Amino acid sequence: TVRDGSTQQWPLLGLLTAAERWGIQSPQNVIDNAYTTFRALQNGNGGIGYRNSGGYNSNRTGGLLISTALKGVEPKAAADGGNADEDAAHRAIQYLGSRWKHVVRGVSTANDNGPFGAFYSFYGVKKGLAVLGIDTLFTTSDLGVRDWYKDFSAWALGDYNLWAPDQILPTSAGGGTGYHTTSHYFGQRADGSWDSTDGYVYHQSMDTAH
Repeated sequence: TVRDGSTQQWPLLGLLTAAERWGIQSPQNVIDNAYTTFRALQNGNGGIGYRNSGGYNSNRTGGLLISTALKGVEPKAAADGGNADEDAAHRAIQYLGSRWKHVVRGVSTANDNGPFGAFYSFYGVKKGLAVLGIDTLFTTSDLGVRDWYKDFSAWALGDYNLWAPDQILPTSAGGGTGYHTTSHYFGQRADGSWDSTDGYVYHQSMDTAH
């Protein structure tokens, strides 16, 4: 069986929207197949890998949350009585929180990267948490429980009032530094212009997007 934790998640957004907005239900075997794939790619730490449970990172972990919502599973820890599926979703959310400060500048495909640093992971995690109705999650021991939407907004817009400088400039898991600086935020620059990286090779200008 060939699995792909990257492309697997994006069609699910369309299926979820079709169900929520137009009442178009996907065949159960399609939902089950997508969900089973993500579960097979889940590492013991909760993160999702690419073609196996190794090489896990945040962007693919967002995909598990999306498939969880489509299947109608609510996150719940096994210690609190959750079944295997509910606990899998709970562990995925725990993984995302634990990587809150793992920023790899402009690299969405890096192993063990957090949700910030490139639009790929940023978007997937945002969608996953939103569709499950998650408002807050425990992150790192020094940051504690965070309002993820507030943090995502602060990161994209470069608002120092929402994130302290030492929190938005973490050392990355890859040994570099976060994408933010006082003159160049991920998303929006200090002068109001916008930039984007796709996480692979190209640096795509979005200077007209402000």
